[in-house]
Amino acid sequence: MSTVVRIDKGSESAVFFIDMGDLIHSLKQGDSVSLNGCCLTVVNMETTIAQFDVMTESLNVTSLKKLTVGSQVNVERAMMVDSRFGGHVVSGHVDGCAELIAIEKKENSHYFKFKTSSDVFQDLLLRGSVAVDGVSLTICFLDKKNREFTVSIIPHTLSETLFGYYQPGVKVNVETDMMSKYIRSHVERILGEEKAIKS
Repeated sequence: MSTVVRIDKGSESAVFFIDMGDLIHSLKQGDSVSLNGCCLTVVNMETTIAQFDVMTESLNVTSLKKLTVGSQVNVERAMMVDSRFGGHVVSGHVDGCAELIAIEKKENSHYFKFKTSSDVFQDLLLRGSVAVDGVSLTICFLDKKNREFTVSIIPHTLSETLFGYYQPGVKVNVETDMMSKYIRSHVERILGEEKAIKS
């Protein structure tokens, strides 16, 4: 996790200044970095502070607009092509937001229940992957009627990410599984073309 130390807000965009700590030494200008699951570009660096431009679309679609000076953010560098691969493929292109509505502790796990929009929910699959504020997770329960999904968080994730600070009501960024939305989009296009041909 890193800390927001400054935000310069324009009429439709913003510039975020993030204290990256020791992580700054492995970054360079132009690198992609995930902040709460949003893929942003390092545009400048000074001491331990990295600067990121955030455009209108990112502010409209994600929860970045709710950040203030002092806010903590989940930070992850882009994966190297020759790196060991874990979790699931995450692009950093956020599909929408969800609201945390409940937290339940069971033995050594915490269950976090979120409610989201129909646009996001349609690409969620039981036992499928989802990224919440950039954290790669597995969906353990789906409530289609209420557009709710639940993920289970282990103690390590709870201590190393923002999940340890979340309270009901918080808004988070959600990126659905890449394969799920690509397949749905492709099938919808094919069915739409077939319908057009028949008509």
